[in-house]
Amino acid sequence: MDILSNNGCDKKISNLRLAAIKKKCPECGTMLTATGDMYHSTVTLDWFIEYWCTDHKEMFYIWNPENDSLTSGIAQQSADD
Repeated sequence: MDILSNNGCDKKISNLRLAAIKKKCPECGTMLTATGDMYHSTVTLDWFIEYWCTDHKEMFYIWNPENDSLTSGIAQQSADD
């Protein structure tokens, strides 16, 4: 799992399928809810899903290999539209 700072992104895509994804907060363990947005990293060239932590009142941008096929598919669909 990688965490991204938002200033390394060049593209944003919103998709409701992302909002169903849950993940534990890397800092406190609280269950995070995805916002439905994902950001493309100009450094790693991966798509990072945006999550909101209710305890920290902060956004986290997380890439995880288990979501890679979903984010790649959404990005491809967005490019085709």
